[in-house]
Amino acid sequence: MGLVPPTFYLEVKRNRTTPFWLHPVLQPEGLPHTNTPSSTAEDLSTADTDGKNQSGNDEEIEEDDDGLIDMEPMMAVGDHGTFRERLTEHIRTIRDFCDGLEYQLEFEDHRMLETVERDGASFLRLAHSCLSRERRMNSLRGVSPTTWERETARAMFYRTRPSRRDIES
Repeated sequence: MGLVPPTFYLEVKRNRTTPFWLHPVLQPEGLPHTNTPSSTAEDLSTADTDGKNQSGNDEEIEEDDDGLIDMEPMMAVGDHGTFRERLTEHIRTIRDFCDGLEYQLEFEDHRMLETVERDGASFLRLAHSCLSRERRMNSLRGVSPTTWERETARAMFYRTRPSRRDIES
């Protein structure tokens, strides 16, 4: 293929089905390279706008609003507040959502529980890792966690709160 253009990673589109990566310079293996995009790539890039792929399946095609890959993972589009403003907004959202989840208890709808566990799995793993690290750091009996432990590696930037005994003394 040769050199990759500098804008390639900003312009490439991800799909959930093959071809997983879509860009005019990508060519199937075994075919001669041309400077024009293949008709297959052109056909695939013009997927239906109602969220269906061209085969008519209801599987949504994953793409960003502008078709570019987010290169700044913690910055939402148009949201360039300070660290404190952004984190405070996340905290407010999480607390508000937790209040809503507590309200869901009276309905005992297992579908909601399954949705939270499925769609929030990554966030729940992060929360468990951070809280586990905090418990271990504040424990008098166990060994303090190391930075690169599998269980707590994702929580390496989480600064643990002091234990109650440290606050009271």
